[in-house]
Amino acid sequence: MTTLSTEFESLRTSTHDNLVTLSCANITNIQYIPDSFDITSGQPHQNSPIITRSGNTWSIHWNCGRKGSGEVASRYATASSSLPHMYGLGASDNAPEQLNFYFGLAVNFTIYGKVFLANLYLGQGHTGSSNNWWIGGLPVNGNTDTVTISDGAGMGKGYQISSDSWVNDFTLS
Repeated sequence: MTTLSTEFESLRTSTHDNLVTLSCANITNIQYIPDSFDITSGQPHQNSPIITRSGNTWSIHWNCGRKGSGEVASRYATASSSLPHMYGLGASDNAPEQLNFYFGLAVNFTIYGKVFLANLYLGQGHTGSSNNWWIGGLPVNGNTDTVTISDGAGMGKGYQISSDSWVNDFTLS
């Protein structure tokens, strides 16, 4: 292997601090779902995300590589329960064609004094020249840009997905 191709390969497999935030007054806890992380083959990564909270905003940092893969996007769609249970910030499609990686989060919402658990999947993709984020799972309705948390008996709440930054900040209000 030539020096130039060796240097290029090391650039393709470098790690980056990947940040996504979830903001919602009703989120009371977020935990990584063990073994839910999926990344493009050959990309470096740390073992779990760093999750921090400041007020109503939860920041999830994952240090890993960024190489898109259709296989990762396909597995993300399956984990998210397929269409219409995915929503991409700044995306013009209903589902990602490629993702760098994705992972699951167990998110606790406290609504009317009752705790609701929602498993949500976050994935990093591409839109234009930026890395955008996707949110998915059964509570997500990508057709209406909403997340609905429910106990199945009519108790719960619907949240509109919005963002101040069209690439990595999800606000549920």
